[in-house]
Amino acid sequence: MASTRIRLDVSALRRAGITKAKELRSALDEAVLYLAACARKRLREVAAEVFDRPTAFTLDAFRYRKLQGEAPAALVYVLPTAARYLALVVFEGERRPGDPRTVSRGILVPGRDAVLDRFGNLPRSQISQAEAEGARWVPTQGNAEILILPGRDHPPDHRGGGRRRDLRAEAPLL
Repeated sequence: MASTRIRLDVSALRRAGITKAKELRSALDEAVLYLAACARKRLREVAAEVFDRPTAFTLDAFRYRKLQGEAPAALVYVLPTAARYLALVVFEGERRPGDPRTVSRGILVPGRDAVLDRFGNLPRSQISQAEAEGARWVPTQGNAEILILPGRDHPPDHRGGGRRRDLRAEAPLL
């Protein structure tokens, strides 16, 4: 966790007309919250630069709040729901089934004909809809499984030939 400390020049505050402890506390509280708001804004800007087509979920993941106590303080943090996803991106962790943008069987890799949303992701309902329409999970070599859509008898030819209409859930790369 990063921490920032501010040194205070009391003589400059007195010259500015702030002489009472209550006025000083109010000014310091305001300054700390301003810095926290600036930090949140900067995190949002960096996320917009780093991510390819970031969603509102990603951009709005940062918050700040005033901390109670004797010294003026604020906390800038990531919402818990977004923290797991962002941790995988920032610290390059290995995705596991159940992590954000995965299903219980593994990581989703859209097939060539998969319909993607405006952010380049599979819509949440697409997997369950495909399963409801009769799609089935078929194991492949290694730990991977492929979701085969109805009318397909076998996994697609991975040598590049043939028209594929599959949504693959592949094992994490090592």
